[in-house]
Amino acid sequence: MLLLEYSVESVPAGGSEVYSHTCTLLKSYRKEAAGHIFHYKALLQLGLVSDGTKDDVNGKCESEGGDGLTETSRAASSVDFSSIQGGDEADPRPARHGKKKKQKKSKKADLYALLGLQHERWMATESQIRSAYRKAALEHHPDKKRAKSAGDLKALQENEENFKAIQDAYETLSDPAKRREFDSLDPFDDSLPNESQAVDPDDFFKHFGAAFKRNSKWSVKKPVPDLGDMETKDADVDAFYSFWFSFKSWREFPHPDEEDVEAAECREERRWIERHNAKLREKGRKDEIRRINEFVDLANRVDPRLVRRRQEERLEKERQKAEKEAARQRRIEEEIAAKELEEKIRLEEEAAKQEAKKQRQIEKKALQKERSKLRKLTGIQSSDDMSPCVQYPVDDVELICSQMDLMSLQRLNADLASESSEEEKLQVLKTVFEEALSLEQSDKKAKETAAKSAVLAAKKEEKEALEKRLANLDQWTAEEIRLLNKALDKFPPGTSRRWETIQGYLRTRTTEEIIDMVKYGLKSGKYTAPSAELVINEKKKAKSQPQSAATLRQESFTDVSVKQSAPAKDVDSNDSSPYKWSKEEEMKLVKALKEFPKTLEDRWDRVAAAVGTKTKVACAIRFKELKKSVKAKK
Repeated sequence: MLLLEYSVESVPAGGSEVYSHTCTLLKSYRKEAAGHIFHYKALLQLGLVSDGTKDDVNGKCESEGGDGLTETSRAASSVDFSSIQGGDEADPRPARHGKKKKQKKSKKADLYALLGLQHERWMATESQIRSAYRKAALEHHPDKKRAKSAGDLKALQENEENFKAIQDAYETLSDPAKRREFDSLDPFDDSLPNESQAVDPDDFFKHFGAAFKRNSKWSVKKPVPDLGDMETKDADVDAFYSFWFSFKSWREFPHPDEEDVEAAECREERRWIERHNAKLREKGRKDEIRRINEFVDLANRVDPRLVRRRQEERLEKERQKAEKEAARQRRIEEEIAAKELEEKIRLEEEAAKQEAKKQRQIEKKALQKERSKLRKLTGIQSSDDMSPCVQYPVDDVELICSQMDLMSLQRLNADLASESSEEEKLQVLKTVFEEALSLEQSDKKAKETAAKSAVLAAKKEEKEALEKRLANLDQWTAEEIRLLNKALDKFPPGTSRRWETIQGYLRTRTTEEIIDMVKYGLKSGKYTAPSAELVINEKKKAKSQPQSAATLRQESFTDVSVKQSAPAKDVDSNDSSPYKWSKEEEMKLVKALKEFPKTLEDRWDRVAAAVGTKTKVACAIRFKELKKSVKAKK
């Protein structure tokens, strides 16, 4: 940056005077450059002046007080040829090998100014560029200015060059690719705010909003969302940063060492030049992407709205974490309380069990004591401290001891130890014995009844299980029964692990189901397997049956008109048979033959009863005919 250097002692008392000169480039913040040199450099960067006009510009500034430099920039939106009137100069860069890109005048000139769009610039639409070109072409056409410049060859040449410059400007700005490249070379403020400028929310929206606004110029997607303010909704803020995190820029970064694509002599060379130029521009694109991404990351980190939201989310997470911790503590306390309560109940139950056990032991000892006392009083057991008062059979006394409870024995012993007569004591013993005998008999009857009930229940369960197993036999198919018979013949009794082998051969039934079928089905003759010949005949018959209904003669010949004088006569294949059979009757016959084996004596009676409409002689004859037809087919 160009800075002013001055001396305070040089300022006179009656006014101010500034002495200035250019200095070296320095890094400085919060300082603004001033002076005609700065204005000249700015105009030179914009392409509005050339290096050759430096002396003229300096002289003009000195003569007009410095106001002449900004005259072009302050002019209205009209066609301006000042940027192409400086003449062509040689490229100050050292010469390089290869065909470098041509430096046209239009590349140095301000194309927007040539069309009168210096204020709109990159924001100018295609329709504005088109209308501006038409206006400039009509106004500066050489034929219109030929009369005014009659005889002045220099003016005529200048008019032609100006008109050609307008055409070149329109050609460049009307081509999207060329216009993007020209707009990318347009002066642009790449400076970005730093973190220190986002301490206050107002400063953040002021500086960062302006930076986002400037860089939205390069966005491929339109429209670009606005940064907003503190009252912007969270959804809009998320959409804004989502847009900028996936920001796509159309900005180009031409390199000074690029080759001219138009100078290519063939298609292969043109492609090579395009790849070469793309490699040279790649570094500029990567730097631009990194610059934008770092800026967006910084804005996302210091945005007061996101900072506030993150703070709220952090507080919410801490609150939820505290709630979860409190709930966990409550759950732990409840589990501890439940365990303590369970332990307390367990201890109480154990204490109750111990107390009941202790009480039972006391009662048992008391019962044994009373039984021993009864044996001593009846003379069964001898004792030094107690003499027998009555004699009674041992078996009866033992029955009384086994059947009577503690209270009854205590009363009995009290009665026997009393001063009553021996007859009365015997009568008491007799009464107690009868009571004990009745208790024994009732207990015995109860046990017998319980045993009988258990046996009946077991038999009932066994019968129900057997009925269920027999009911499952109806689910067997004829094919399974046939395979079972074949397996029984193939694996006769004595075969190692016979039933498991048969089950592996059959595969569709368990071993228990196979044993039930053999035991309750095949041996009883209730279930029989069809013969192999009948199975083969059924399969052949199924294959020979038509898969669809036959069509009539009228329907078959669509291109010939058929007149039928009489209805078609049904032809029965069994006209030679003494009996005519329908398909339903034949199906019933086949089913009956499968159901009733030939081992039955009254087989044909049962078959005729199953068919219903035929006699047993007719059934036998039809069976022979079917058998004959099957053999004939073989």
